[in-house]
Amino acid sequence: MSPFLENTFITDLGFGGGFALWGFRAMAAGCGGCRTLRGGFHKAFNQNAAGLRSPDEMTEGLLAMKALAGFCRSLGENGKRKILLSESGTMRLTADEVSLVAALSAAQANQISLCRAHLLWLQGNSKTKAACEAAAEYGLICAEAEIFIEAPRVQITQLSTSQTAEHCTPLHEARSDSVH
Repeated sequence: MSPFLENTFITDLGFGGGFALWGFRAMAAGCGGCRTLRGGFHKAFNQNAAGLRSPDEMTEGLLAMKALAGFCRSLGENGKRKILLSESGTMRLTADEVSLVAALSAAQANQISLCRAHLLWLQGNSKTKAACEAAAEYGLICAEAEIFIEAPRVQITQLSTSQTAEHCTPLHEARSDSVH
């Protein structure tokens, strides 16, 4: 079974969501210091923010990279499950990547309970505070630069009865000793 969503691509996420996922993939792969990544963040954030600088002389692009790296690091350090990511440069998306963008979108919209719900799924545990704070920080920096992360819109395809039977056991047929 393919890990990719059918008929859903990174371009369907809009600029804000696609850009965040592009950066997240690169950082998760250990390329957070890549010149291309730094240049992309500098260009995207300084184009709209007119080169704003923080008090410590960091550009908005570098501040955004730092916040997104904090989000990525928090998920990696606090999560109990592996998040399935596509390789950098891949157009296709995984369900986890859509959930990542949905969490960032919810944080930017100050929908903290929705953000935490996505993070709970992604991390596989309830230690979502640090990731939620990092997502909110990234969302705020994006909003100040007029980069908006839209909630992903994906079409869920229904499995046929034969596919469902292959991969799932109906709850009423599950043995009670197999439920943990």
